[in-house]
Amino acid sequence: MDNLPEGLKQMIIMVRSMVGDPKIILFDDANANFDIKNDKRLIDVMKIMQQKNKTIVIVSHRPSFLKLCHRQFQLQDGTLQPRQ
Repeated sequence: MDNLPEGLKQMIIMVRSMVGDPKIILFDDANANFDIKNDKRLIDVMKIMQQKNKTIVIVSHRPSFLKLCHRQFQLQDGTLQPRQ
């Protein structure tokens, strides 16, 4: 996998993480290497996963990805603080 572009590696890792229909999914800056088109695709997939009653934990700085969240927290001084 060393010869593949970073965005493609990320996609492969994400697809592999969803095999087996997990109940909890963690995305840590999952779209960091995506272009706008693939970012939108990922958002569409995340919306489908939400409809299937999955618990999704998203770590991101991108507003497009954070809009999916029902609750948001910010790490401040080593503690998670709810964001309004």
